[in-house]
Amino acid sequence: MPRISIVRALLMTLVVAASSQAASKVQLQAGKDKILLPIVEGTRFEKSDGSKMIILLFTAKKPEGVTVIDEFGNEGFTLQEWVKKSGASAVKISFTEGAEENYSLNTYNVAGKDMALGGTNSGGEVRGVFKKLDLKADQIRGTLQYSGEPGPLSGTFDAPLTTLKEPQWVKGPQVGKSPQAKVLLAYAKAMLKGDLAAATRLSVNDEKAEMERNVKMMGSADRVKKIIKMEFVSPKEFEKLLNSADASMAESANGTKIKVVKRSKDSSTETSTFGLYKVDGAWKVNW
Repeated sequence: MPRISIVRALLMTLVVAASSQAASKVQLQAGKDKILLPIVEGTRFEKSDGSKMIILLFTAKKPEGVTVIDEFGNEGFTLQEWVKKSGASAVKISFTEGAEENYSLNTYNVAGKDMALGGTNSGGEVRGVFKKLDLKADQIRGTLQYSGEPGPLSGTFDAPLTTLKEPQWVKGPQVGKSPQAKVLLAYAKAMLKGDLAAATRLSVNDEKAEMERNVKMMGSADRVKKIIKMEFVSPKEFEKLLNSADASMAESANGTKIKVVKRSKDSSTETSTFGLYKVDGAWKVNW
């Protein structure tokens, strides 16, 4: 389902911290081009279910204003925006700790394009993309050996790990009693009513501008209104969803995610997720 808006890194936790101890001799051979990636930064994201994701970012230049993942597991678009602005090349490798053979590999600005790759590799001396890997609580070092598209990736690296933990999710009617849910309900009422001025006061976005942009993108105001109706149903029904046993919420210092579950007559379900951020001490909706 199309999203009404996208917020670019608003109040998101920056997790790719600079470190003078990080070192990378990794290089990517893309056709005739040898791309050196001397900067490496590592992040461990601990999910609320206990699993841990490791994210390694190798870059040709020092990244600025880049968030590889926020406290809710969202990657956002800051890496793509930085690559486009800086003209640098970058490689991002992700895997679940303890299951290194399964990997995700993204390349940015390599041969003039971005690629999303991944797979499973547990044969021979290579596991995933690693010939060697030493993973500790606050440090990661190893040797890369990857031979897929867009070309061979190899070299040694050593980097500290910044750890980010996902907030615990709470579930049930207590979600609807929270200040965030009350703001979200008021926002839903305003959007369903078409009161964009009131919705903007409760939002991190200018909802009038967002409406104009989405009407242009979707071709008609009626299509946008249908999406709003699908998400929020009606004020009374949305309030019931926020107070139901299926509602859930996770909260950090500056951000909140709320999930509501809609059940249809055929017993199928649809989950909608809404984000809120604290701006100048007040909760605002990001939808």
